[in-house]
Amino acid sequence: GVSCSGSAITSINLSGMGLNGTLGYLLSSLVALTTMDLSNNSLHDVIPYQLPPNLIHLNLARNNFSGNIPYSISNILSLGYLNVSHNSLFQEIGELFGGLNSLSVLDLSFNNLSGNLPVSFVSLSNLSRLYMQNNQLSGTVNVLSNLSLTTLNIANNNFSGLIPEELSSIPDLSAGGNSFINMPASPPRIIMPPSQSPVAQPDRPQVPTTFPNGPEDEMPIDEGDKKQGRQTGLLVGLAVGSVAAASCILFALVFCLHSVHKRKDGDTGEPKDFVGALAVNIDR
Repeated sequence: GVSCSGSAITSINLSGMGLNGTLGYLLSSLVALTTMDLSNNSLHDVIPYQLPPNLIHLNLARNNFSGNIPYSISNILSLGYLNVSHNSLFQEIGELFGGLNSLSVLDLSFNNLSGNLPVSFVSLSNLSRLYMQNNQLSGTVNVLSNLSLTTLNIANNNFSGLIPEELSSIPDLSAGGNSFINMPASPPRIIMPPSQSPVAQPDRPQVPTTFPNGPEDEMPIDEGDKKQGRQTGLLVGLAVGSVAAASCILFALVFCLHSVHKRKDGDTGEPKDFVGALAVNIDR
């Protein structure tokens, strides 16, 4: 796991070797070291202040480191990858990133980091992936709005305020578990076509149909239109028939009333017998 170039150590890769104990305090003398991967071990205590000054790749993830992120990281100007996730780091992140223009991946997730995001984040012009989920970070995330990120995970923190509109264009964005006023728009719900299963769906009202082979929503569109046309014709026919029947009944009533009045008029033309002042009609 140790690579050399002549007498100089250039790479230390001891990931998952079951190492324990603490890191030494003379690592700054390894000036030729560009890669140091000590992840997935049982190393503990603080991350030493004296780190190799020319590192490009530093991975200390999944150990038991505590304390804060050492300020000496701000002096490793060649650093392109930094991963200290899954430890027990706490306190604020600190203003460490003002000169780290080469940093492309930063993973601070699954620690106990707190406080606001450092203003020096705005200097990370080459940062493409940033992971800060599952910490106790708070405040706003406005300092991230001008970064060219493809992946941003800030879930499960104590962030608040508004999510900058620029962050909504990040392809891989996770921001749940915070107190933002606005959340990124969720993707539109996909409406599936009607199921071809013969089982009737209880949420949709069923209309009686003359097709016994399946529910109404399984009918083709033209069949439904034909059925609707037939129902409309039936309603129109019933309305016309009702009007015609009512007209016939009304005509019959008028005819009967006319006949009764005619008969009464005929009765008044019969001869009368007069007895004194009393006129007696002779009824049939």
